[in-house]
Amino acid sequence: MDEAAVVATEFVNSLDNLQQEFQFILTEIRLRDQSSSEIRDNIQRKEVELNTTMLKTKPPGSTTNKEETKPDTDFDNYLKSEYDRLDKLANEKLEWSNKLKMLIDKHVKRVNVDLVTVQQLSANLNAGNAPLNSPATLISNPFNQKAPSTPTPAALNKSLSSNSQKRPSITDKISTPGVSEVTQKKRKLSSLNPSSGNNTSKKSRQSSARPSESEEDQSIDAMEDESISDSTKGGITGEADEDENVYCYCQKKSYGEMIGCDNDDCQFQWFHLGCVNVKPPLPEVWYCTECKNKLGSSLSQGIQTLLEAERDGALIVQQARDYRTQKLKQARTDAQKEVQSMKEAKEDDFKSAQNDSSDSQSKHKGQVEKDTENALRELNDNFDKKKEIVVNKLLDRVTQTKN
Repeated sequence: MDEAAVVATEFVNSLDNLQQEFQFILTEIRLRDQSSSEIRDNIQRKEVELNTTMLKTKPPGSTTNKEETKPDTDFDNYLKSEYDRLDKLANEKLEWSNKLKMLIDKHVKRVNVDLVTVQQLSANLNAGNAPLNSPATLISNPFNQKAPSTPTPAALNKSLSSNSQKRPSITDKISTPGVSEVTQKKRKLSSLNPSSGNNTSKKSRQSSARPSESEEDQSIDAMEDESISDSTKGGITGEADEDENVYCYCQKKSYGEMIGCDNDDCQFQWFHLGCVNVKPPLPEVWYCTECKNKLGSSLSQGIQTLLEAERDGALIVQQARDYRTQKLKQARTDAQKEVQSMKEAKEDDFKSAQNDSSDSQSKHKGQVEKDTENALRELNDNFDKKKEIVVNKLLDRVTQTKN
């Protein structure tokens, strides 16, 4: 189990720099987001300046000329370059988001591989201890998912098949025949009734997942099974009426089929199946609720942190994609609106120039007509005066001729 502890320790140590790596990537994304905001602000400010300049420098009465074409072209080039920068920043944010997701996936894969490694180490340890045929002490390390239970030998089941009183199969290391204590070991228990001889032990269930043992090991196991059954007959049958301990959350004596917590330091040790809502077939490894909270807190928190980070990374990637799409659409819409507003402004200026020209022509025509009338009036006045002078001269001559 030292190797399993080393694997678990290395994985926990690998999480030390995970927070700093996440912060670095998120900082890079935040910097590019700030740069994008600054570029959008510059575009809006440039649009306002261009509109103001065009309204001030536009000649009255003109529609299109070379002076207008150059600023429009410069502004279009400026818009294109700025939107290219926005697109580049959006792609960079997407790349950093993908790096964050890959980092999370790498740690999730590692924890899965480490769990498999720990399980294999536990299986190898169980295989190495199998010839001793002694009850395996459960490991309190929460990484150990394959802690073996003490098998119930076939000979022991046969010798107790006629026992009408149901008792959990509880054995400790068989150093002294007939001596075992319920409080020393926690395992899966089954009532020893006449049908219990057909039950298979946890060891027999686990052995199918391991490589087949040699014939020598199997023969040693068979010999030790017989010795254990002979040495425990009297002890267990004699102890059946002596167990007055209480177990489980209900704090009652052992009865029926029970299951033991795989934590050596469990307060209750044994639990009735009905009290913990467990149904046969019993699981290979089982922890009560309190022990899960105690032993699995560090591993659960690490895995939960990775899962949450993975969800956050996926969410960031999706948000970056949505943000990029939204900003590109918004930029196109703003550009179209700006072009439309510029067209409308030019049309308004053209109409204003036309109106100014019409008013000027009307005023000029009226002035010409007025001047013409004045000239005609002066001519008429001059004609009348000259006519009167001519008439007077003629009258004078006529008068002189008569005289």
